[in-house]
Amino acid sequence: MNVFSGILLCMTLAVATVRASSDAVYVWQRQWTPLVTQAVGDLASAAGEFVVLGGSVTCSAGALVTKPVAVWWDAFRGATNVVTLAWRIEPAVAAMLCSPTDAMAVVQTVVRETQAAACGAHAVGVRIDGLQVDYDAASSRLGDYAAFLRLLRRRIPGMQLSITALPTWLDKAAFRQLADEVDYYVLQLHSFELPKTAAAAVEIFPLRRASGYIAAARAVGRPFRISLPTYGYEMRFDKRGRFKGIRAEARAAPNSAGGQAKVVMTDPFMMLGFLRATHAGGGATTPSVLWFRLPLPTDEFNWHVRTLRKVMRRETPATSIVARAMPVSTDLYHVVVENTGDTDIRDPVRFPVMVGNDMAFMHDVAGASTAARLAGTNGIMLTTRAPRPGATAIVAWLRLLPDATPRTGADVRPGSVILTDQQ
Repeated sequence: MNVFSGILLCMTLAVATVRASSDAVYVWQRQWTPLVTQAVGDLASAAGEFVVLGGSVTCSAGALVTKPVAVWWDAFRGATNVVTLAWRIEPAVAAMLCSPTDAMAVVQTVVRETQAAACGAHAVGVRIDGLQVDYDAASSRLGDYAAFLRLLRRRIPGMQLSITALPTWLDKAAFRQLADEVDYYVLQLHSFELPKTAAAAVEIFPLRRASGYIAAARAVGRPFRISLPTYGYEMRFDKRGRFKGIRAEARAAPNSAGGQAKVVMTDPFMMLGFLRATHAGGGATTPSVLWFRLPLPTDEFNWHVRTLRKVMRRETPATSIVARAMPVSTDLYHVVVENTGDTDIRDPVRFPVMVGNDMAFMHDVAGASTAARLAGTNGIMLTTRAPRPGATAIVAWLRLLPDATPRTGADVRPGSVILTDQQ
């Protein structure tokens, strides 16, 4: 059985005009776990489409090397979402795309891997509707890329083909030829350049230039969508402010003893404002959005799934913190903080805990929380880190006489009061 016949047998091909009617989400995890499956399920009602990383292809010592992802296709069974398979082509493959013979070898590799993914999905009742190629070609090599896509498209007739595109391509004459080879392209409005020093400006989303990029994409005259970020990074610098390392999903921070850390995140409220302004300016021609990337509970530098779901629905995520004193026994209280909103709160949360009747008490804190006696009062000021949306954390305890009741109130600095005093 040849490669294309295998694809035809393993899937019902979607016609080339199929497009998601609402936002899509990139599932870019290379290691599938139950948390990935849960996140897909959490967003299934809000997303019109999932673009799932199938793997990557690179070149080593003149030979093609594939790194397929073992996707758990069961996560999409029974859902009505469009499912697109994405393949990442690494920059090391660029030299092969200059040669028609070598380019055909790359095509055959991508089609073979698409066949394998389609068969795996079909086995559990999931249909792959399209193929997306993610390749950051040099602007001078767009012609080679177009020739590669022409070869690829001939081997997946009837299947929707798309690519990711960089803003720097838009004003190149060869890009129009490239865009003609696909059903649509996804304009990537996010990137990250490693800073040399802590003082260097860092951004993930180019807010001041994004509208101009979209206008330039419209001028190309081909269907396109936009990819927007949800993620962030923690950067580490040494004592002199020189860049030493970066942390995205990894739990272990780069070693920078005595240095400083700097976190840059994509602001969901800024993204929502941008989308509303873009819609107001573009109306029916506003491009649909693909969000990068699927958030997991273990992603410290990514939006929470609640945040993304709200923004996908163009609703403002709520910011809400509740602090309570919970009795454990007649004289022991746990001070509990709950994030009842839709967003992560990265600034410290501060709130007082007061003990009535001037009764003596003892206290201690948990984790990285701190407490200071409030001058002139019978209470403490707690400073702590808010838990993630939907989560609760014990941040301190107080031991006092049986008839004393702590009163708590919380605010987020900077920001407005989230919680007034409560008994």
